[in-house]
Amino acid sequence: MVKAATPEHTSPVLTTKVKNSLSFLLRRIRRNPEFPAISQHITEITSKLSGDKKADADGISNAILKDYALTHKILRLVNSASYGNYGGDISTISRAVVILGFEKIRAIALSVILFDSLGKNKQVDTLKDSVCCSFLSAVIAKKLAKNINDIDIENAFISSMFNNLGEFLTIHYFPKEHSQILANLRENSSNPSHTVRTILGASYSELGTAIAEEWRLPESLISSMREPEEIISKPNTLNEATSHLSSFSNELSTIAGSDQTEPNKQDSIEKLSSHYQESIKSTPEQLQQTLLDSLNELTEFSNAIGINVTTSTFYHQLTTKIDNPPEQNDTEIAPAEKNTNANRQLTLVKGIADISQAMLSDFELSDIINMIIETTYRGMNFDNVVFCLRNNPKKLVQARFGLGVDIQNILSKFSFKITNTKDIFNLSINRKKEFVILDTNSSNYKNQIPEWCRELTNPASITLFPITLNDACIGIIYADNRKKTLMTAEQIQLFSTLRNQAALAIQLKKGKQ
Repeated sequence: MVKAATPEHTSPVLTTKVKNSLSFLLRRIRRNPEFPAISQHITEITSKLSGDKKADADGISNAILKDYALTHKILRLVNSASYGNYGGDISTISRAVVILGFEKIRAIALSVILFDSLGKNKQVDTLKDSVCCSFLSAVIAKKLAKNINDIDIENAFISSMFNNLGEFLTIHYFPKEHSQILANLRENSSNPSHTVRTILGASYSELGTAIAEEWRLPESLISSMREPEEIISKPNTLNEATSHLSSFSNELSTIAGSDQTEPNKQDSIEKLSSHYQESIKSTPEQLQQTLLDSLNELTEFSNAIGINVTTSTFYHQLTTKIDNPPEQNDTEIAPAEKNTNANRQLTLVKGIADISQAMLSDFELSDIINMIIETTYRGMNFDNVVFCLRNNPKKLVQARFGLGVDIQNILSKFSFKITNTKDIFNLSINRKKEFVILDTNSSNYKNQIPEWCRELTNPASITLFPITLNDACIGIIYADNRKKTLMTAEQIQLFSTLRNQAALAIQLKKGKQ
């Protein structure tokens, strides 16, 4: 058993020359217009680790749902053969988190982001090789971690996938330098880190960890990017064990996808296994089977998200000697469907069915409410959706759940006192009145929208439905758009259905108490 990692940071000491080189490289990367997007995506996904399972699940869902294309691909993936064994169709990210778990969804999201980063980059073929190698190593690590005590499987997956972040960034942002590095390595491959540092001024490992620290990634992930020691000994901490597994998996993946002859690959794998024997117990035969299983998962994953990896040199060299390689789509699938009215309608219908199915078994009320909020948010293209409950002792209505760009700030401030005033919120609570407001500045509603709401969400259109139980209003569902948005009669009916599902879920839970 390995001991838990100590909290202190254990970064190796960098020379002034390397520090200056890293500062220069980071400035060049930041100037690239694509960098802020991928940086924010990865930071948001990896930072949702508060230790509170509900907060983690809500955080990851909200981070994913900000990106329609990412949401679409993840849902397509979790319903694929690789993950769709639970016996139903998953139509919401909230449901996926409940079924598959927060950590697995986080790993899936980061994998999709990594593949999506290929985009239309001029170095797309080289990047595809790098991404395939990283993903394969992540799957290898996940499979090997099952036989290593105490190592978190999903953390092993993510750590291994980001192990070679430095080289990936170099290919993406410094293609000329990367080409020179490859040329130099073809002439002399005895000391790769020295070769990279000669051209970049820093090693791939140093560049990767510098970016990871800027993104404020977890220390366990950062430590896995550092170069392993020359002699691999038995690990003393979980971070060390995960770091060894990450390095081992990446080296194994690199060998498997290299242009070596099969006998040379076998020899390299045996040497690798021997080098890591104090930390990772696995025979060359077991590693061959792990490689084959991992290849199948790489192929299924790329098929599910619409990435054609057959054009990858790495993938070709990985499969060239396999008798029956897994079937790979030979064409790119069309990009994720756009956020059209038809697709939103389908999201609503599927979401309502998914919620009904979830309520047939024992359920957590918060899970159902999150599914309702997400279905409403995605299906009707709202900017904010807020679920509020009545607090009778304090005579308040307070926000409990929500989705939106600045939702944490909104949830902390979204509350109002129950009074006899004629604003839309008190009318909804006291008279169980429904509101579908196209224009909050129209003469009919201008004076009925309280100032606190205008300041908090700046809504142009509002939909507000009371939640009633035994003829008493116990809460509201509030949704808004910053631009005037017309709801159809069918959408209003579906919104009402979702509201009724919330009331039913609360009633069912109350009945079991």
